[in-house]
Amino acid sequence: MAKVKELAARIELLEALLKRAGIEQPVEALPPTERPDYIPHGSPRHAQLLGLVEVVKDDPTITLATYASPRTERVFRLEDELGAIQFYPNIDPEKAVRLVLQQRVGELETTPTVPEDAPPMFQPAAVYPT
Repeated sequence: MAKVKELAARIELLEALLKRAGIEQPVEALPPTERPDYIPHGSPRHAQLLGLVEVVKDDPTITLATYASPRTERVFRLEDELGAIQFYPNIDPEKAVRLVLQQRVGELETTPTVPEDAPPMFQPAAVYPT
């Protein structure tokens, strides 16, 4: 019985040494929807990530442009309008902001899909099959 306890203590010591060296057992990957950095498509957090702010009635914020979505009729403005001008530096700032708004609202409201003719996803295989 003493031999078993000695072996268990040695295994614990070896595991601690391996962990200190940065060697650990691989952990099961979480599904994407359960990761802490997951942002659901079309959610308020997704709008925030895109720099969109939904405009409410009687909003006192002065903006260059707002955009009403033709799909949902929600009205948005950009959080950083001057940042949008960098994408279109040689046109009227109001038009630049409107273009960026259209693109980002489209991104927010259009759920991505996989085309029917898309090739299958890459599946790793053994380099040297046996």
